[in-house]
Amino acid sequence: MNQRFDELDSLQGLAALAVFFGHMYLVFNETLISKLLFEYGPLRIAVAGSEAVTFFFVLSGFVLSLPYYSNRQLNYRSFVIRRVCRIYIPYLIAILVALSLREAFYTGKINGLSDWFNVNWSNPFDRSAIRDHLLLIGTFNSNLNNVVWSLVHEMRISLGFPFVMFLLVRMKCIYGIGLGIALSGGSVLYA
Repeated sequence: MNQRFDELDSLQGLAALAVFFGHMYLVFNETLISKLLFEYGPLRIAVAGSEAVTFFFVLSGFVLSLPYYSNRQLNYRSFVIRRVCRIYIPYLIAILVALSLREAFYTGKINGLSDWFNVNWSNPFDRSAIRDHLLLIGTFNSNLNNVVWSLVHEMRISLGFPFVMFLLVRMKCIYGIGLGIALSGGSVLYA
């Protein structure tokens, strides 16, 4: 069993590299050659950050679902505490670090870097933005730290995940597939 999780860790590591390289690619202004190589060419996999984040969500769902198939009694309270420690606390630290760095170093747009990069820290960060970040509400196209959206979604989804799994393990496969299609369709309509 540990070897399987080592393989999952390796896959997560490769996906993390794709996200990192994807962000580095987004920081610098695009040229025609870089666009041809990295967006439409052979190096696309190196900067496939969006696809890698989706892959992270799938892996996370797979790992979170395993205990439900082992017939163990699960405690929702301890599950929430573990998810808060794993996702919400690091998220808060990332927000606080970004806010501190913004206050200490932001002087305006950096010429030569992309709009994706320069949108960070450009708008005022008021009380409503702090509230939204603390409560994980809003759309989270955050100009404070524009990559935290994935942590926000991971936290939101993981809080409802046990209820979905509770239903899935008790229903017939065909109904589970139907529920999955309905949830996917609902998420597309919601977005």
